[in-house]
Amino acid sequence: MATRQRANTVVAEQLQEALDAAECPEVRYHIRESMQLLHLDDEEN
Repeated sequence: MATRQRANTVVAEQLQEALDAAECPEVRYHIRESMQLLHLDDEEN
């Protein structure tokens, strides 16, 4: 379980870095959507 949480944290950090670096509004939108899906997934477990 801790491994999954750590993996999710790493993915969230990578998505945040990608969001910070993204210049295209469409790319930023999809990155934010992915981040929201991760958050919802965490709440269900």
